[in-house]
Amino acid sequence: MYKKSFIIFILIFGISLAAYGQKKAEKLQKIGCVDVREVFEQIPQAINAQQQLENKQKEIEKIKEEQQKELNAMLSEATNMKSPLRSLDALELNRRMTAKRREMSEFAERSAKELAELEEKLLQPVFSKLQSVVKEIAQKNGLSMVIDRVSVIYVEKEYDITQNVIEEMKKAEKEENMEKIHD
Repeated sequence: MYKKSFIIFILIFGISLAAYGQKKAEKLQKIGCVDVREVFEQIPQAINAQQQLENKQKEIEKIKEEQQKELNAMLSEATNMKSPLRSLDALELNRRMTAKRREMSEFAERSAKELAELEEKLLQPVFSKLQSVVKEIAQKNGLSMVIDRVSVIYVEKEYDITQNVIEEMKKAEKEENMEKIHD
């Protein structure tokens, strides 16, 4: 009798454990993905931010090219100098070239920092909104995790929430624009 009860208990416990494990496994399997790149290509705020960053980058590159032309002119002048290398003119030119190189280096550092700060300023609100929208959609769909599509080789369509995210982001952006108009 004791053996029979023990075996039944073990069977029930095993079935319960298997059912619990299956339930946990199902929850872990509910992983969604979103193509962040695609979202950013379709959201006006992100597109505008990217354009501003590209314009700033072009502006910086133009200044760098001008600085390089100035340095190249000095190098050409040094090459064409007929006076001895120790002359006052040569020493002055060498001093100017050193100053120009330092100026170029400092500008490169400043502009890189400025560009990173601008990127943070422009994209942080978009990333925050993206994170909020993804979380909301994930909770609605019972997803326990959402990963970027770029790191996924294959995903079934039902787990790709990219279009839902794009729709919600556009909807939220329209609402924000309407609020700005009414203020």
